[in-house]
Formats: sequence, C-alpha cells, structure tokens
Amino acid sequence: MACCLLFTLDSAYNGVPTLTLFTFLRVNASSVSLFYGSAPWHYYLTQALPLLAGPALPFVLHGAYLAFVHGPRHLKLLLYTVVWTSAVFSCIGHKEWRFLHPLVPVIHLLAARSLLSLHDRASPRYSPRSTVLRIKRTH
Repeated sequence: MACCLLFTLDSAYNGVPTLTLFTFLRVNASSVSLFYGSAPWHYYLTQALPLLAGPALPFVLHGAYLAFVHGPRHLKLLLYTVVWTSAVFSCIGHKEWRFLHPLVPVIHLLAARSLLSLHDRASPRYSPRSTVLRIKRTH
C-alpha cells in the first residue's frame, strides 16, 4: 500500500512511472505554486500544527517535551519526523496545512504519550519509564 503512494504509473497522461513525492516537491517548490499564494516561514509552526493538533495541543507539546528529554528511541524518531517534515516544508514558498495531514497520527501519538504520563503520575506506583496503561477497577 505504501509503495502505491510513493510510486505510481502516470498512465492517464503519458504512461511513465512517477515518483509521487518528487513530483509534489517539484510542483510546490516552483514559482508556479506561488500563484496560489505564499506564507511566512513560520506558518507551519504558528498556524498549521496548532490547527492539526486542535484541543490536544497542550498534550502534544508535553508529549514532544517528554520524547525529547527522556523518551525512548522510537518516540524521539517520531518527534524528529514531525520537526524535519515541518522544517522542509517551511522552505517552500507555498504552504497549506493539508500538506502536514500525514503527520496527524504521529501528533496524536505524542499526545497519547503525554496523557499516559499524566495518568501514571496520578497512580501510586509511578515510574517515568512506564508505558503500560493499567485499567483501574472503576473503569
């Protein structure tokens, strides 16, 4: 499935293989994309990511902090993916929040890490390395 998203056959127009990500960057980094408008470099940081996070933004920020300071390697990799993607797309003049839509599940994972940490901290057996959400009897 992921292979289909990255590599498609452009048979509708000229029948040649097309690398979807390369085509996306070629079109959106060109001056043609500026016809649709441009935004400042901080657009993704100040507008798009808060829009995609929505009301979970405080938990996303807390989860990003936890991942950066003392998170496991896989959580740091997810955080670096969000940062790297946002930084690369910030270099392009034409910006839209929908370009960051593939990052929404990763953003939600960071928020989930925050909620898990806050839940564990409230329990009597708190451990900062704990990643298991125990179900309480009242639940």
